[in-house]
Amino acid sequence: MSEAAFNLDRDINIKNNVDVLGKKWHIVTKKGGGLVMAQPEPYRADFVCPSNMAGLWTNRTKLQDEITKYLMDSWDKAEAKQVQVERTETAVKEAAVREKAAQRAEKK
Repeated sequence: MSEAAFNLDRDINIKNNVDVLGKKWHIVTKKGGGLVMAQPEPYRADFVCPSNMAGLWTNRTKLQDEITKYLMDSWDKAEAKQVQVERTETAVKEAAVREKAAQRAEKK
């Protein structure tokens, strides 16, 4: 695997078409025609393509725009989840501090 697949920087990954799960998205031309489709790397025959970029496309640029939208949404969701986890951890720490302060007040 390339070094770019393990990079955690959002902007670099979006530029390289890498989603939060480490899948690199490619635009592949279907054999026997000029239609294109989005395909992840590593490819599995049973993969499910996100609905906004599923199917065959006639325009590479429009498909790339949809891939970029998908990548931005996936990174936004991951960052929102991280913020939620950080807030929960902070709340737990603050609750522990308040509990210790209350126990100290009771002992006095």
